[in-house]
Amino acid sequence: PAMASLVALEKLELNHNQLGALPDLSALHCIQELMVTKNKLGALPPNIHHLLTLQSLEASRNLLTSIPEKLVELPHLRKLMLADNQLTTLPANLYKLHLTILDVSSNRLQEFPDALAKCKDLK
Repeated sequence: PAMASLVALEKLELNHNQLGALPDLSALHCIQELMVTKNKLGALPPNIHHLLTLQSLEASRNLLTSIPEKLVELPHLRKLMLADNQLTTLPANLYKLHLTILDVSSNRLQEFPDALAKCKDLK
């Protein structure tokens, strides 16, 4: 795959494109920042939890309708930006992340999970 040779990549910016899907990113063993804002993504890759060094995920202004449940397996994720999507719910286990920044504004959320009150690191 095209991404397989980018094993040392720490930051990937794919903002302001017309991407409908992301390629397999699991070879990016050093990735810390993934920015895919303002595309046409309907979903995040189901294997996104393989990006164990990921600290920041910015996927605002897409067409996301859900967040993979396994996102909570990212031990270093601190910043999650998902504003201006089509999200109707958030994973109840999102509190397991040690997020300092969470932006889910301008979505279709009808309730905010009570469990997120357990996120002591949110600023």
